[in-house]
Amino acid sequence: KHRGFSHWFPVYLFPAILLSALFPAYQLVYSLKDSMVLLLFADPIYAFPVFLRNLIVWFLIGALMHILEDTFTGYIPVTSPKDKRSWYRPFYTGSPKENLCVILYTLSILTIMSLSYVSGILSIHF
Repeated sequence: KHRGFSHWFPVYLFPAILLSALFPAYQLVYSLKDSMVLLLFADPIYAFPVFLRNLIVWFLIGALMHILEDTFTGYIPVTSPKDKRSWYRPFYTGSPKENLCVILYTLSILTIMSLSYVSGILSIHF
């Protein structure tokens, strides 16, 4: 079933917390360009573990964001992988309401990223 074990958030949350605890935040790379620079020009003994950790952390964050989005369109397992709790569904997958929400969310993120890049006001510093 699609929303079983693969959508149980502890599978992704606990490894993300563990990796974040084991490695300093300043080693988290935020762009593909920076990752490539790290791999091509940094000492491989340092660069590869940092690159691998970044790849895993961003995969885990993406999986958690996908699960969060799925809470709006149906059920996700909360207490166990077989749990089928359904919360309030503001819309269904593929509906015009969902498409509008995705467009507005994407435009919001792009606006925040653009402002951050142009002005530096919304930059995140660690």
